[in-house]
Amino acid sequence: MLQETQDPKRHKLVFTVVKKGAASKVIAAARTAGAEGATTLPGLGTAPPGTYTFWGIDMGPEKEIVIIMARADVAHDVFTAIRRILKLHRPGSGISFTLDLLYLAGCVHMGRKTHKLPRKTTTSETMQPTDTYDLIVTIVNDGFSGDVIDASRQAGAEGGTIMHGRGSGIHETGKLFSLNIEPEKEIVFTLVPRTISERVLQTIIEKTQLNEPGKGIAFMIEVEDVAGIAHKLTEE
Repeated sequence: MLQETQDPKRHKLVFTVVKKGAASKVIAAARTAGAEGATTLPGLGTAPPGTYTFWGIDMGPEKEIVIIMARADVAHDVFTAIRRILKLHRPGSGISFTLDLLYLAGCVHMGRKTHKLPRKTTTSETMQPTDTYDLIVTIVNDGFSGDVIDASRQAGAEGGTIMHGRGSGIHETGKLFSLNIEPEKEIVFTLVPRTISERVLQTIIEKTQLNEPGKGIAFMIEVEDVAGIAHKLTEE
């Protein structure tokens, strides 16, 4: 049973995707703003055929994913510090958004939603309703991330970020949002407008056969603040 995290322990995740080598700058800015810790993961960018950018980032084979834990009362300051240090209003500089750990928007296992919690009714003061986004996280067996990307594009998404679950040690097992990630797994992060998020999620489930045991899992989280989608958003 899911329980709400009570306020002095309530935390958020600040999720940032940057070019390789920029993670240290993100972490330094976040710590100065009050963040408690950070984890950096390697990632790959993808984009629709014929384009050279993904989420406003110049396409290259290597990205860094920085996942920062911050108390709810300082999370916005951390996000603002990252946005400023990376100059996220400029195309190609990166992307950053916050995730509230209080609610899980959806979780899919073997083709059915096992947990569904109500959406929040409020949005950031700096965002319009049409600017709201959801994050779909899909964990599949090694080699199947391309199927997830293809399915999401078919449903209207523009791309995704792929993270390989293998650790540096042969027997190492990592964790993502308290889920065990065995060495031979791939995690696909897909940030999509809320207006199409359920359609994208359902297409991923159908096209990658997540309703069959052992194929993988997917879940969706509401995104609160977004910066760095240069063709979608403008700096306030």
